[in-house]
Amino acid sequence: MGARRMAEEARYIEQLASGYVFPLTNEYRWTIWAVNTIHSLETGTVRKMNLSVKNTGLITNLTPGCCVEVPCMVDRGGVHPCYVGDLPPQCAALIQANVNVQQLAVQGIVEKDKNKLMQAIMLDPLTRAMLSMDEIKK
Repeated sequence: MGARRMAEEARYIEQLASGYVFPLTNEYRWTIWAVNTIHSLETGTVRKMNLSVKNTGLITNLTPGCCVEVPCMVDRGGVHPCYVGDLPPQCAALIQANVNVQQLAVQGIVEKDKNKLMQAIMLDPLTRAMLSMDEIKK
């Protein structure tokens, strides 16, 4: 861990120990999604939000079980993802390529298989665009 990261972590630990209340600001715009989700779950206020959920047949031409972002209704009863169906084939192909890389990385981690992890890194489009195979192996 870098020195900057360690100093930042130490500062957070000190703030938590002192009872500091962290402000919610627009600096972290994603916090509004969490706040709105929790508010709907607690109060029953119905909201339509785009959320990341497990693909349970919601997007039919992507791997079941992968994480997908779809429209969801949120209320006191929970998060209710909406069916999307097929994406345009070119979109599904691009997304599925990333899903395959992510699945291979997860398998490598779960199985403690460095070869699978290396293959996942080598298949990642951004990594391939920035580094040669020799650089990736290093």
